[in-house]
Amino acid sequence: MKGADDIQSSGNPLNETGGTDILNSLQAIKAPFMSIMDSYITQRNEFARVLYTNLIHQDLQNIESETNSFYSSLMSNVPGELKQETDSLRSDFENAINSAMSAYD
Repeated sequence: MKGADDIQSSGNPLNETGGTDILNSLQAIKAPFMSIMDSYITQRNEFARVLYTNLIHQDLQNIESETNSFYSSLMSNVPGELKQETDSLRSDFENAINSAMSAYD
C-alpha cells in the first residue's frame, strides 16, 4: 500500500498535526468504506450466482493485508497521544473487512 510505504520510507515519526491529518482522512472515508463492505455481504448471493465468490474473497484478503500493513506503519509512527484513536479506527476497518470476508467463507 502506497500510504504504508510513504510512512515507512520517511524514517521520521509523524508529528501531531500530520498524524491528525491522516486520522481525519481515515474518518472521512470510514462511512463509505463500511458501506462498501456491507454491500459485499448483502450482494453475496448475486455474486455466487455468477461464480465470483472466490474472486471477491481473494480481493477482500488483499484489502485486509494492505489495511493491516498500513495500520502497522501508522501505529509505529503516530505520536503517543494519537495511538488510541488510530487503534480504534484500525479495529473498525478490520471488523468491517472480517465481516465481509466471513460472508464468503
